[in-house]
Amino acid sequence: MASPLTLEELYDKHYHPRDHYATYFSKESSFADESLALPIRELYNVFKSGSVNGDILIKIGHSFMAHLLVPACGFFKEIIVADHMESSNEELRKWLKNDPDAMDYDEALKHMCELEGDRERWSEKKEVLRRTVQKVVKCDIMKSNPLFPLCVPQADCLITTAYLEAHCLDMKSFCTALCNISSLLKIGGHLVMYTMLGCTFVLLGTFKFPYLCLDKGGLTEAVSDAGYAIETLEVFPRTTQCEFDIVDYTHLVILVACKQRNV
Repeated sequence: MASPLTLEELYDKHYHPRDHYATYFSKESSFADESLALPIRELYNVFKSGSVNGDILIKIGHSFMAHLLVPACGFFKEIIVADHMESSNEELRKWLKNDPDAMDYDEALKHMCELEGDRERWSEKKEVLRRTVQKVVKCDIMKSNPLFPLCVPQADCLITTAYLEAHCLDMKSFCTALCNISSLLKIGGHLVMYTMLGCTFVLLGTFKFPYLCLDKGGLTEAVSDAGYAIETLEVFPRTTQCEFDIVDYTHLVILVACKQRNV
């Protein structure tokens, strides 16, 4: 009898970024308000406040989610995107190269420009984002240097969007991964997390992937233990009261924390 597949083997065999995009991030999705409008608005508010900015931003995981980079592109000189799934990285590279087969993020760009007061500037915003994303690379969150062998300066901001939780089956590995990616962030820099609470699985295509079930207390403890002082924590109850057979989260969270020490 064959051994059960590991989590990473499951992703290698069954994960397709386009299924992920179509189910949760397309404008036709039932989750569009919570997966597009809400994070774009709340991330924009974080950066607009002026407390989170600098030269370099590193986004860990789900590299195809270019729409979640839109709020940051005007506040950083360089964005580096890292994901262990080469299929996800390739989708972002297609978009950066203006490939006709690339995913369509125009709705997210228009929403961002509407928040800024000029919806018609979305095509200009698109080109700003393309210039700002300067590297799309592989990473391994379970390594002490997740970007090895690439060497980059420590970032001013680190963003993770429901990624560690998707690739860690228990809190011990989640905490290890969080400490590992935090090595990429300078002291005084900021961690920004967008994630789900109470979630145990995510359906992508026809395959149900396990998801680490976080609660508010466990999340804040893990972030504090990783060397951070939490500055803001916004919790949003789920508003999509259907399709619990697709994903079963109860709340969404935007957390901002300042790195105080290396762990």
